[in-house]
Amino acid sequence: MFQDLLPYLPIVIVMIILVRRTRKPRVLQPDRLWILPTVVLTLIAWYGWSAYRFGPSLTLNDDLIIAAAFVVGVGVGWVRATLMRIERHPQTGHIQAQLTFWGLGFVVLWLLGRLLLRRYGQADAAIAFGVFSDATIAIAAGAILARTVVIYRRCRALDPGKVVDPSAS
Repeated sequence: MFQDLLPYLPIVIVMIILVRRTRKPRVLQPDRLWILPTVVLTLIAWYGWSAYRFGPSLTLNDDLIIAAAFVVGVGVGWVRATLMRIERHPQTGHIQAQLTFWGLGFVVLWLLGRLLLRRYGQADAAIAFGVFSDATIAIAAGAILARTVVIYRRCRALDPGKVVDPSAS
């Protein structure tokens, strides 16, 4: 019984973390936003090299699927970044980010969608290297890059005291 629920444990943990993030803003340092994407993209490059070396040969259609997945990831990252509230703290002047309710809902739906696709959508989902695995990595890479670029640009565009809130418009 517990083993049937085990795949949902990461989703529950992520939801708890995200709900906590919606409660209070966290301080952003725009120049440090690039650290995590650099580390993650380095790991993705290592995965890509390993997939090329040890994985099955990919066809042109497979490459197109992976490229389309990257584009989808860019869209996901852009939407996720625009659903964050970014403002300067009135007293300290620090830039703060807070996930909005809509942003939380988007992330939860995205995670559930990925889980369902992985569980029911593709036959090669359990294979270490393959089109499904490569496409999900491409989505992650696109999302991380786009999210970082959008948040960095929004932070740089902030004037002291100016609030950028997607729910206000």
